Amino acid sequence: MRILFITQRCGNRSGWETYSTELVHALRAKGNRVDVVSTDSTADFRVSLPDPLRYKLLALVSMPLAFCLWLRLRRKLRQYDLIHCAIEPYAPFTRVLSVIMGRPYILTVHGSYGVKTLDGIFGVLQRSAYTHAARIVCVSTYSQDRLTEHISLKRSIVIPNGVTVPTDVAPSTRQPHLVFTVGAVKPRKGQHLVVEALAKVKERIPDVQYVVAGDLTSHAEYVATLRKRVAELDLGEAVVLAGRIDAQRLRDLYAKGSLFVMTPASSATDFEGFGLVYLEANACGVPVVGMAGSGAIDAIAAGRSGLIAREGDVADLADKITSILLDENLRDRLAVGGLKWAYEHVWSKVIDRYIAVYAEAIGWQIDQRTD
Repeated sequence: MRILFITQRCGNRSGWETYSTELVHALRAKGNRVDVVSTDSTADFRVSLPDPLRYKLLALVSMPLAFCLWLRLRRKLRQYDLIHCAIEPYAPFTRVLSVIMGRPYILTVHGSYGVKTLDGIFGVLQRSAYTHAARIVCVSTYSQDRLTEHISLKRSIVIPNGVTVPTDVAPSTRQPHLVFTVGAVKPRKGQHLVVEALAKVKERIPDVQYVVAGDLTSHAEYVATLRKRVAELDLGEAVVLAGRIDAQRLRDLYAKGSLFVMTPASSATDFEGFGLVYLEANACGVPVVGMAGSGAIDAIAAGRSGLIAREGDVADLADKITSILLDENLRDRLAVGGLKWAYEHVWSKVIDRYIAVYAEAIGWQIDQRTD
């Protein structure tokens, strides 16, 4: 198949980027032709799309940018079988391009921005894009449920995120009481809940340590509140806000850590749609703890790859963390189960589901034309 793939950029600086990169690589590995449309200068076709977080601006530029791309590349664009948009705010741009090209399109809905974009003028465009998509791929049943609270979807399907099992993370001597989180430090990621739970964990495990690896600059007020709470709870060096770390330090963290914890705190329009980091930790042989009321219920095989605490329940979270850190047998069982769970989600397996959806989408558009 020949696929035109729309994303902001490929890389590993965000969930959007990682998803785009891994999906494109997996499609190409199966012999498909995939050309990327993005804001990145290394893309096959570069388009000056705004930052997807500024989606209101996209309401003004989606149509002219789509026409400009078509006028510049119309001969090349005729060769594609379909379009896949990997970022929710770019859906209206994709819809316009689809009409011009006369090709079906697929949309991926990850989490918050599948819902946030449904209000106001942009919401009209977004709803139209959802309605006319050949398929909407939701990365979890949780995201699908949250989306259908706002809009009726007849052609949505759930395909969980894929993961790449690393070959360069060889577990060293794991530190038995090292807990860690990887991801931007912001309210939705729920690091504050782990800090509260850690105060209770420390009563039974005095040498417990919680390392937070992730951006500390984008939500400075939240980080300041977090630091203040760490001081109030007298956690001292038990909590390390490491900020962004390089690839080698990240590999070391996955090799030395005994437990990965991320506790998403959901709101009406802000939620964790899946949580690829759970699978990434499992792929390194690390058990995980997540929290209900988020995509963690899809990303974690409860009792097999990790444990899920009740939503917003700090005491239950503390119990889950403590039980894994103190019970070596449980920790080992979850580590082994988690690695098997990760292998069930490798891209070489997940990609077949995408290819089936693509084939169905092409057939769907042909059917629409003959009705």
